[in-house]
Amino acid sequence: MMDREQAEDFARYVLVTIALNQFIRMRVRDENFDLAAKLVRQYSGTKRLRTLDALHLASAIRCRSRNRLDYFVTADIALAEIATFEGFATVLPGVLVN
Repeated sequence: MMDREQAEDFARYVLVTIALNQFIRMRVRDENFDLAAKLVRQYSGTKRLRTLDALHLASAIRCRSRNRLDYFVTADIALAEIATFEGFATVLPGVLVN
């Protein structure tokens, strides 16, 4: 989790990234859906992972495999926890740790 200063720095980074149109756009392919289904099965017994959240995470895993991902950003605490289990540096907008 981020402290207040880190969160403010990250917010500035996100605004610059948006302004420069540097977000990655990607096609969602069968491999994303296959991985999402695997993630749902993997976490169904212990965590709440919804279908579209699994697709979000599967897409992030695909980006990470190509070294094209700095952070996993979500407002969903349960999804952030699972992303952390998957090895991501996770950002929850609006959630700070003092």
